Amino acid sequence: MPAAVTIRTTDDILHALDAHPEWLAAVRAKILTPELLDLPRKVAQLAETVAQLEDKVARLANTVAQLAETVAYLVREMDGVKQEVKGVKKAINGLEKRVGKLEEGQQRLEEGQQWLKEGLQRLENRVAEISGRYAEETAEKEIALLIHNMDLRHVCTLSLAEVVTMAVPDLAQHASKNDVASFCRADLIATAVDDAGQTWYVAVEVSYTADERDTTRALRNADYLTRLTGQPARAAVAAVKIDNRIQETLQRGGVYWHALEPEKLTMA
Repeated sequence: MPAAVTIRTTDDILHALDAHPEWLAAVRAKILTPELLDLPRKVAQLAETVAQLEDKVARLANTVAQLAETVAYLVREMDGVKQEVKGVKKAINGLEKRVGKLEEGQQRLEEGQQWLKEGLQRLENRVAEISGRYAEETAEKEIALLIHNMDLRHVCTLSLAEVVTMAVPDLAQHASKNDVASFCRADLIATAVDDAGQTWYVAVEVSYTADERDTTRALRNADYLTRLTGQPARAAVAAVKIDNRIQETLQRGGVYWHALEPEKLTMA
């Protein structure tokens, strides 16, 4: 059995509680509320939480410092980028000026090309005109050979006045003025005879390169000659070359092709 304890003063109570911890716990349970009893634990937890917060704040401060360094670096980089942008803008301005000059040069070049193209076209037209004239002169010189190759004999080549005299009185009643004028401008119209003494007319169209227009005109003129004279007529073209599209007409024999030699055109 525990020894009896004499309590006379407050100090006796404190010494007894120190000597008997279980008494101290019983007194605390009797005097303190559960909340107060639990307060040390909560204070300990709070202290731990505060320590954790302090650690987080420290880490956050470190992060903020790093962010500050990063921001400072980015600011420096941005300043550099601004300088580069200024340089790029300056270069772009210079490039735009160069492009403007190039466009002006391109425009002048295109104008020059157009001028050359037009000049070349005029030259080609002139060459074609001269070639056509040489071809007509050569065909006129070779008309007897042309007619001979058609198994006929050349009698004469009609002048423009003779063709007009022949055409106007009668043809004007059956054709338009344009058709009459076109017929009168036929390149060559000649008379010929065959071995039996039959009179023939030959309508010749002359070109450097004979095409459908030439064969059509030659056939039309031959038809007009037959209508005007009552005599048979043949159609012919005299040319250095022929368009492929009239091959079939030539092969059928509807139009005779008299081939002109290119070297003779230059000598005509």
